[in-house]
Amino acid sequence: MIFSYATGLMDVKHLTPLENQLTFNQDIEEAIITALAEFPSLTRTLRDENFNIVGIVGLAMHRPGVSSAWSIMDQRMPQHGVGVTRCVRKLINETQKQHELKRMDMLCRYTDCGKYERWAKTLGFEYEGTLRKYGPDGEDYVLLARTW
Repeated sequence: MIFSYATGLMDVKHLTPLENQLTFNQDIEEAIITALAEFPSLTRTLRDENFNIVGIVGLAMHRPGVSSAWSIMDQRMPQHGVGVTRCVRKLINETQKQHELKRMDMLCRYTDCGKYERWAKTLGFEYEGTLRKYGPDGEDYVLLARTW
């Protein structure tokens, strides 16, 4: 079972980096903490029954009716896929109603997109396009979106 909590600033330090993913250095950690402080009500920490962090998810509001979804998942996330999906789906639905969202999008690095795109489609997102050379190192990214 997965539980959702409003994210605390120290939660970021307790994630285990995924293989071939970002490693948490001080600059990245400070950027995440700044983002969490700016949008605390739209950020959730997902924990398992032992209170271990499985992931942190959130939404960044761009303007009324439009937001972007983001997530940082622990390497144990696949063990809790159903519970994580239920919690994230609930967060999306509640936020859509509360903020009267018309659009929510997310980006996925092209090389990682297979498993993440399948998960996003389970949450109601659809493929919109590929952003060529979008990443900081020139990687391609995939844009997925959900509209209401």
